[in-house]
Amino acid sequence: MMLSWKKAIILLLGTIILFGTATVSYSAMYPVSDRWMVAHSDVIVTGKIISITSNYESDGLIWSYATIRVADRVMGITPDEVIFKYQGGTVGEVTMGVSISPKFEIGEEVLVFLKNADDGMLEITNWNLSKYTLVNGSFLENGKTYREYIDELTEIIKAR
Repeated sequence: MMLSWKKAIILLLGTIILFGTATVSYSAMYPVSDRWMVAHSDVIVTGKIISITSNYESDGLIWSYATIRVADRVMGITPDEVIFKYQGGTVGEVTMGVSISPKFEIGEEVLVFLKNADDGMLEITNWNLSKYTLVNGSFLENGKTYREYIDELTEIIKAR
């Protein structure tokens, strides 16, 4: 069925009005090396996630704050429990998902790459590339054993 030119213009104007005022944000994430992650991180720790809270922040976005009970300090000086932030989470009935932001769960064991944020807190270094999940002694993201990956990171840190 052919649209008349008047209907086509109305449809076009309606589309522009509907979508033309929306702000579109695009973010691309590219794989980076462990060397890059170390160079851009201030802290690398392993441990168990013991709490997660989420709040609206001044930027209008939902940010989550995870607390990790530190098992191993791979790089940086930290207390026994570290709080770090990442975009996304749930506040009340509203969930803000960020496709490239890592998801954390209470009780999971992880290695995280963290950097100092402008507000003085720690935040994830590079979106979901900042999280490695430890299951049965190996990391899901790269298949390496705990000791193997920690040793590799330690060598990179020493070479800096």
